[in-house]
Amino acid sequence: MRKKRELGLVPISQINKSPENDKLYKPVDHSDPEIRRLVESIKENGLMQPIVLTADGFILSGHRRLEACKLAGLTHVPCVRDPISHDDPNFLTRLREHNRQRVKSFDEVVREQILDVNQEEAHDWLLHHRKVQAKIRVNTIDPGHSRSRAKISDAKQPLLNAVIEVLREREDYLPLSDRQIHYALLNEPPLRHSSKANSRYANDPQSYKSLVDLLTRARIEGRIAFESISDETRPMQTWAVHPSVGPFIKQQLDGFLTGYFRDYLQSQPNHIEIVAEKNTARQSLSWRRSLHKN
Repeated sequence: MRKKRELGLVPISQINKSPENDKLYKPVDHSDPEIRRLVESIKENGLMQPIVLTADGFILSGHRRLEACKLAGLTHVPCVRDPISHDDPNFLTRLREHNRQRVKSFDEVVREQILDVNQEEAHDWLLHHRKVQAKIRVNTIDPGHSRSRAKISDAKQPLLNAVIEVLREREDYLPLSDRQIHYALLNEPPLRHSSKANSRYANDPQSYKSLVDLLTRARIEGRIAFESISDETRPMQTWAVHPSVGPFIKQQLDGFLTGYFRDYLQSQPNHIEIVAEKNTARQSLSWRRSLHKN
């Protein structure tokens, strides 16, 4: 067990800030109201909690206090010494332990937890997982004779133009389902076939079938992007692959940091439920909620 040793007053000029602190936590913001309140407290009462330094003068705990002391006009601050040095392999862990009590943001907590990851154990687990997956054997399926889709004719261009306009008007809410596009076309129904005056798009099975076929061919031909169409009633299984471990780690951390939503109704006696008859109405309700919040 390392014991901290009292140092007494130490000149601020002899104290080194730890570069790792700004990577593990947020840099000190002089405009932060908490910092300003700490400055006023130091001016009135002095620094009540000593700064913790390593054996070679780097801060383990007290970066915010040091900045507040500078703003308060102090030249010397009370310090205690932890016998660990800045180049010790356990320095980062020690830095975290000295800051357990501070209030942290979500991403700061995540960076703290990453320090507990055993790299050797993680690598061994990954190798084991790959060996297990490599032993999986499946029977192949012969797809037989393949058949390609017919090209989109000029006669289908009015309908395709109407679909593209629907996607353009709703580009902020993509992807759309086939049914959402179907209902949007009913606002100003185009011709399903330019040479047939009686082929006006309608809310019937024939029009919907024409639309689904057109959307498939338009995506195959590159007229509209594959990712612009979604059908949540038909789940699709995909496997993510990465060129190296770097992009994978970035994807995992980015997704982890943005996946937290606080339950603001947890302390309320009642909660809200919305029941919709059609699944296509769900995204529309989400749009309304997002516009209301903005």
